[in-house]
Amino acid sequence: MLALAVAISFLVSAVLNRLSPAVEAWLNRTLPRQQADRLTPDDCPIDLGDADTIVLGMGRVGTATVERLHAAHGRRAVGVEHDPVRVEQLREQGYRVVEADATDIDFWQRVQRSGRVGLVVLAMPFQGDNVQVLELLRGNGFTGRVAAIAQRATDVEELRAYGADAAFNLYGSAGESLADHAAEPTEPGPAVRSE
Repeated sequence: MLALAVAISFLVSAVLNRLSPAVEAWLNRTLPRQQADRLTPDDCPIDLGDADTIVLGMGRVGTATVERLHAAHGRRAVGVEHDPVRVEQLREQGYRVVEADATDIDFWQRVQRSGRVGLVVLAMPFQGDNVQVLELLRGNGFTGRVAAIAQRATDVEELRAYGADAAFNLYGSAGESLADHAAEPTEPGPAVRSE
């Protein structure tokens, strides 16, 4: 009898764990909302304003991505960075940045989806983080485009398998870009001599 009770409890636990995000979402819609002034900063909704693009990871690649999306494509991008010191530096430089951990499911539940965000760029340095965010996005019904960077060719294939619309090898792309710029005709300059 005791073994049967333990086995049934495992079964019930497995079902409830699988349904917990759906139950939590239903409770959030059903129960009355708390006053925003009574919430701690970690519980307040995240308002992305008029952003149509989210760039996750605001290191060198992420900041360059934000600049290029704005300048060349007219996108309104907001960056997401987990390091508070980096967030403050970027804000002082004029970037729109949200301090948060993009791999945390709570972050995605706090984001106010206005329906405007149609592009998410995964510029985080760790493959596991990018895969985890892809699973969260696709699992929560995000249907927009997702682009990601990877450090190895096998990582590119894994990102595509998890639902990335575009995935790029960071070093491969850098090499191609370097070759393209190196091969462009330029004004003759001083030759480099080895002595």
